[in-house]
Amino acid sequence: MTYAKLLYQLPVDRLREIIRRRSRALRTIPRIEGKRELCQFLAEALSAPASVTDALRGTDFLQLQILTFAITQGGTVTFDMLAAQLGEDARQRLWTAANELEACGLLLLTHFAHETRVVGSDRALFVPGAVRETTPLPLPLRHTLPKALDLYDASIVGVLYQTLGLPSSTTTKTARMNAISEMLTDTECVQAVVAGLTDTDRAVLQYVLDNGGATSLSQLAQRLDSRHRNQLYSYDWAMRWYHGKPRNPVEELLTRGLLIMDGAVGWGYGHILIPGNVLAAITGRPLFAGGAARMPEWETIQASTAAVRKHDSLCRDIAYLMGFLGRTEATRTSKGNIHRTVLKNLAKSLTVSSPEYAAFVYAIARESDLIAPQGRQSMYDVTEQGLAWLEMPVEEQLKNLYSVWRVQTAWSEIADDPLTEGATFYFAEETRSYRECAASLLKELRHDRPGELASLDSLTARAQFKWWSRFPRGTATEELNEGAGTVAGRVLDQIIAGSLHWMGLTDVVTGSQGGVAYVRLSERGNTALGGEESASTEGMQTVDTFIVQPNLEIYTPPNLSPSLLYRLFRIAEPSSRAGSLLVLTKETLRKALDRGETADGILALFRERSQTGVPQNVEYLINEMGGKHGHIHIGQAGIYIQVSDPMLLKEIQAQKKLNIHFRRQLTDTVALVTGDSMDSILKQLRQAGYLPVSDEEKHASAITIRPPKHPYQPPPVVKSKQADTEGRIDWKAVEAEEGEPWDHPAVESAPLLQTDAPLELRKLIMRSIDERLCLSICYQPDARASTAEREVEPIGFAGSLLRAYDRGKLSNILYNIRYITYARATGERFEKR
Repeated sequence: MTYAKLLYQLPVDRLREIIRRRSRALRTIPRIEGKRELCQFLAEALSAPASVTDALRGTDFLQLQILTFAITQGGTVTFDMLAAQLGEDARQRLWTAANELEACGLLLLTHFAHETRVVGSDRALFVPGAVRETTPLPLPLRHTLPKALDLYDASIVGVLYQTLGLPSSTTTKTARMNAISEMLTDTECVQAVVAGLTDTDRAVLQYVLDNGGATSLSQLAQRLDSRHRNQLYSYDWAMRWYHGKPRNPVEELLTRGLLIMDGAVGWGYGHILIPGNVLAAITGRPLFAGGAARMPEWETIQASTAAVRKHDSLCRDIAYLMGFLGRTEATRTSKGNIHRTVLKNLAKSLTVSSPEYAAFVYAIARESDLIAPQGRQSMYDVTEQGLAWLEMPVEEQLKNLYSVWRVQTAWSEIADDPLTEGATFYFAEETRSYRECAASLLKELRHDRPGELASLDSLTARAQFKWWSRFPRGTATEELNEGAGTVAGRVLDQIIAGSLHWMGLTDVVTGSQGGVAYVRLSERGNTALGGEESASTEGMQTVDTFIVQPNLEIYTPPNLSPSLLYRLFRIAEPSSRAGSLLVLTKETLRKALDRGETADGILALFRERSQTGVPQNVEYLINEMGGKHGHIHIGQAGIYIQVSDPMLLKEIQAQKKLNIHFRRQLTDTVALVTGDSMDSILKQLRQAGYLPVSDEEKHASAITIRPPKHPYQPPPVVKSKQADTEGRIDWKAVEAEEGEPWDHPAVESAPLLQTDAPLELRKLIMRSIDERLCLSICYQPDARASTAEREVEPIGFAGSLLRAYDRGKLSNILYNIRYITYARATGERFEKR
């Protein structure tokens, strides 16, 4: 029975469910006016490899087991046989999983007569051909020994037959194939063959077993000495390995039928593997000996028994980044990112002093449009959006950062280097899907085990079960050497213990080796990911005062508002002794003045916001720096010096230690000079105690703590567009055909159908596609051209286009149905090409 006919047996509600789940593959759905037409369209659309691959990504490991078992049985298997193989105790779970697969269009549950009422006993599982070809089965399961032997010619089968020492009375290829298969699929016989191998041969066979039963030629060659390796790499070895006596362990195993070759094996392509039924006999375990897979259990601990670590400093660190850029020149690279050396310097004063965290802070700030390259030299600085963000409540700030993180790819946890080029990163959708998987796991943990922390290993195991295609399991060798699920564990660690933890959305517990061992959603994370209100975060308040101390240190409370933190970070440097202390120095004040601050503005800030007022020595320092700053201007016309006081120019000219040559004095306050460069002159004057400024720089205007005129507007969120698939289907017409038999009465020589009855014309074509009837059509795309009849074999529709094999042109042609002026069935049937 064809795929379309099997789909026709499904109720309309099930067809609607399949269309909803596979809508991404049905964006070009034509106007459909009947159930038969719908099923014929679905049979072709759902068989597209890209559509099947996309649907397989939504299956879990148990569903993959069901598909694998059905495919190894030829694509059709009764549900009773499935339950007997995977475990009668799992019958209900298997039935639920099979129904999910049918709802995705990956298999169909067909009815047949059965007397008992046991769940699923009256059903058989049918896997469509496209799904059989696309499902990623292990190579040994795709090959059985009889099929492999059938591809050998009689001489190769004879070599295997003689090597195994089977009776010489059998002479035909078929009989010898049967004898070889019977011997090598019997557990006792094949283990006796393995026992007769040399130690070297057994070591190579064990290596293939450790790799899941399949390996490449180059991997096998690395296990051999140089002489045997060169034999495998010799020209046309795959076509000559059976000539003469075996020269190496690989040829020995091939001539005994323990290994076969998948395709043309050579350098860099093809595989050498153990057939699935031989693999089961060697190991003594059936292919599905483990039974039906179960969802791994949570491995949890109570929060009261561990040192739970939180991170609530992301807003503080972003404010520091913004202040850091206000007193540090940071240019962009050719790829658009900030320089790595700047990130290393930035990391020293963050709450997590690692370059990786500094890169995360930078990426989130940049993607949130808080900072951007500005000016002629593309220096990173704060944007108007950034100033507006500083004025928001902390919870709103974090909410916007999380919404940006979910869709951005400037920081991608699945990349080897998470700091990417953003818009040019190729795996954006994959990155977002991994984040959704991590969020789903954390929400499940919160629901199943409220308040408890789960181990990353158990999260990894559940991820491998739920999303096997995204979190693949390692081979036996990889599990032994590196630990199971290394890829899944690394990605989940980057997302859950990295990005989400840095945003304050997860709590973590550190293991004995220093890495994160247990995680859970924090209260803030439950609000952001789970959509629930959290009383502990609703009332978070910030303060707007700090303490200026006589030792030139500023104490900043942990909940100081980000806008004040940003202002302080522009004029002071975090202390190495404690993250809550900032240090005022002449250099930080000078940089702040260079970037637009004024002495009066800094003092006004301190007097208004400092709880203890302004110590006298701090006021003297600020006034001293402000009094010196800006009286000397260095520019390039050649290079000139401009001062505010003529005596200051004479004082500089008298400094013999300065490597500055005065060429000509233009006025009493302006002189032309020569030196190594403007930067060199600026450096020398600053070392001598002056505070010159460069006229080439564009200084920012003085920063105030008043909010900007415009509120913060987060960047637009990337949204996937859902195609209106169901809207193009006439569901009333589809439901009207419910219960009607698929088969039509035999079509007689049909009269000509004119274009004034396009619906009848379409029905005849659909019937011809279903019953494989040849059509004679008149096709006239140009009304001025003459018409001629064409004999075609209709294949299917793609919107308004009919795809058919033209017998005259001997090729597949697309015909627009609007230009078919008539059609008639010739009465001849054709075979599918």
